[in-house]
Amino acid sequence: MQNAISQEPDFDWFNPFDSSYIHDPYPAIERIHATSPAFHYKPLDLWVLSKYDDVKSVLKDSDTFSSKVFGFLPPPADIADQLSDFTDHELLLGMDRPEHPALRQPLASVFTHKLVSDLEPCIRERASALIDGFSADGSCELMSQYSYPLALATIIQVFGVPAEHAPLFRKWSDDFMTMLTVQRSPEQDQETAHPMPADEIREHWVSLLDAKDYFKEYVSTLRSEPGTDIFSALLALKDAQGKPQVSDATAVVNIPNLIAAGHDTTANMISQTLILLDEHPDQRELLIENPELLPQAIEEALRVRGSALGLLRRATKDIEIGGLAIPAGSITYALLNGAGMDADRFEDPGKFDITRTNAGQHLAFGFGRHNCIGSQVARMQARVAVGEFLKRMPHYTIDRSKPITYAPGLPLRFTTHVAVKW
Repeated sequence: MQNAISQEPDFDWFNPFDSSYIHDPYPAIERIHATSPAFHYKPLDLWVLSKYDDVKSVLKDSDTFSSKVFGFLPPPADIADQLSDFTDHELLLGMDRPEHPALRQPLASVFTHKLVSDLEPCIRERASALIDGFSADGSCELMSQYSYPLALATIIQVFGVPAEHAPLFRKWSDDFMTMLTVQRSPEQDQETAHPMPADEIREHWVSLLDAKDYFKEYVSTLRSEPGTDIFSALLALKDAQGKPQVSDATAVVNIPNLIAAGHDTTANMISQTLILLDEHPDQRELLIENPELLPQAIEEALRVRGSALGLLRRATKDIEIGGLAIPAGSITYALLNGAGMDADRFEDPGKFDITRTNAGQHLAFGFGRHNCIGSQVARMQARVAVGEFLKRMPHYTIDRSKPITYAPGLPLRFTTHVAVKW
């Protein structure tokens, strides 16, 4: 197999942790597509694919491109043993067959069309109540006052976890997702794919010690006193020998992961849609005049600013894709935003156009076995949240004196602060 690295241009200019790239990937994606849409990114030792068909092929072929690629930034040595419940067990997003479908199937059975329709009135009422809390102020911080509390309350309702502990779940979700990174081999530097000062790493892990204790007790309670919630159903699953299919340790790491994944991405989607509408006032006016375009506007926002920037996979064998020879064991970074901005799939891909008829072909929720099981709930939440916000504050503006901020992360866009005024 001919290796294509030697023919590739220098990609030292590309920095996936740069805030300007996280906010608006299009300038970088346009340059990547124009030079070498499949390339080896030496600083992180990633094999990057950015074209729609190549990204879709990677996500579709889960046997060749394994999901066993995720891990955590190493905790401080003095507390590492206490955190083994998190660090030594597999996450759903990092499982392959047969473990993945066994854990995913009962989860997927919850996210029905009926659930979406049943939830919508509650979410609309909740969104309106949140807006009531700040509408008279003339300003708000979008993430903390609207997007996050709305999305978190929804996932708590879906999963049936104690609503009174919502502030704890929000903090632990931040800690959990911030520590998630690429799982490197022992001889590789774990921190290269997720730069962060040591004191911040310690702060997150100390907080997660409390989370571990909480969820160990929660799982123990569900084992002895199961309810009708989805987590009780998961813990009740038995294998062919009648033993629990989901161990306590697997549950302890996956329950907070599911809570985090279930609302972090949705909160980002809500805020990014409102940011895009502010950046494109003509599209906002078109949407206000034609509210029936709202579902299409959400799809277009997902295409250009989806919550997942890319997905990581590990090649199980030598393979060539997009003209790039990828060695077995290498980590592939499939750029979802690259796929969404591929001119071969989407005409004038840098343009935010809420009338785009094929926007829904984006891969923002992934594809294949690991596609997002809560995608329809997320879409509905975004549609309701954006619609209610526009209805109440149609001429809001992003306060540019307080910059939009992001936390560094490789797979996901973590929006941390969006100041809005009206």
